Amino acid sequence: MSPPGVPAEANRIHPCGGRMSEEHPEAQMGPEDIAALTDSAEFQALCNYRPPFNLFRALGIQHKEHPHSNFMAFLLDPTETHGLGKGFLEFLLNRVESTLAHEVESIGPEDIRVHREYEFIDVLVECGADGPVIGIEVKIWAAEQTDQIRRYQHMMTKRFGRRTKRMIYLTLKGGAPDTQDRNSDVKCLPLPWSFVLDEGLPLPKGESGLFLSQFKEHIDFMINGDSNLQDLVKDLFKDPMKAQAVRRAMEIRQKLFNKDVCERLQHRIRADYQLGTISNWQGRLGSRELLLQINEDPWRDAPIFFVFYDFLSELEPPTGMHVLISDHGFREDIYLAAMNDYSGQEMGSLQHPKGWWDRWRVAFPTDSMERRDFGWRIPDESFGDSWIDAATRCFGEAFRQLQPIVERYSAGLASGESG
Repeated sequence: MSPPGVPAEANRIHPCGGRMSEEHPEAQMGPEDIAALTDSAEFQALCNYRPPFNLFRALGIQHKEHPHSNFMAFLLDPTETHGLGKGFLEFLLNRVESTLAHEVESIGPEDIRVHREYEFIDVLVECGADGPVIGIEVKIWAAEQTDQIRRYQHMMTKRFGRRTKRMIYLTLKGGAPDTQDRNSDVKCLPLPWSFVLDEGLPLPKGESGLFLSQFKEHIDFMINGDSNLQDLVKDLFKDPMKAQAVRRAMEIRQKLFNKDVCERLQHRIRADYQLGTISNWQGRLGSRELLLQINEDPWRDAPIFFVFYDFLSELEPPTGMHVLISDHGFREDIYLAAMNDYSGQEMGSLQHPKGWWDRWRVAFPTDSMERRDFGWRIPDESFGDSWIDAATRCFGEAFRQLQPIVERYSAGLASGESG
């Protein structure tokens, strides 16, 4: 497959004038091709580029919803020190339902109350004793929780009776929530974060105006990316051979990354599982599949349990991934056929095999939440649940070690440094 903007036929042209393999155009690329890439002016410009100062990034909160909710509550409170009065509240309401803004015009600033985490709603604004009540759910990358918006709508109906009630769903793209109750009297209003980029947003003078300007730049960066960086990447990819070299270098880097994580994971599990030994460690880095066989006693051959781990992650600069456990349960079926394929042992004679099945969520900061399944397989239930619990604990600790490793490699990709 060609990189973006590169014709397919360009993949087959070697810089020395020869034709590259149509099936594997990068197979004939050598060190000199990578050197030509790294020595090029376009690559050097990309490596030397530094993004403009971003206070939210400097504080490490550019993707955290809690600080964004705090700042939204600060701007919406007309009694705060930002100097906008009701300006930001009216500006926001005009973007979702202008009649709400008209209702707020006659309400004094001192009669507007702004709450944080009101019955789990990120921000809730009460406009006077009988005026509109506005709930705001702030999302950056997180997905909706089960029945989340529906629960908020039900709570607002119960608490605020006949008052005008609205639920604003604030996300990067402004899509409607899947968990809303469309029949509720609390109408749900989707709103994209890009609303703060509107030229109609009032900017106060002084330090608060400067901070709000930085906030707008931060939102623009989250939505549209770094345009200067994108231009540098486009310049690099104008040369088909440089584009191929980038692709090849990334493939090599991904393999080295997987190898590093596998070795660290193996070392961590060996350290954590002190009651037994790891007698068999099989890794297939191409598909990133690992099989771990752990014995209760180093002097016996019969395994206590097997763990099948599918390590499937693709680094997407400039951000990495987070590995979190989302589901945990006990299952009867453990797919013995798959175990036979990897272990080479006949397990069909075992009676009533059971195993733990842990589902892990691999979350990339993109629109979707990717899910990966990790199975805990116990070939013989007679050893008892305590061994399963021990396995879950030691592997849980091991997986927690993955996060800083991934972040370190992602940071290297983002800055253009070699790992």
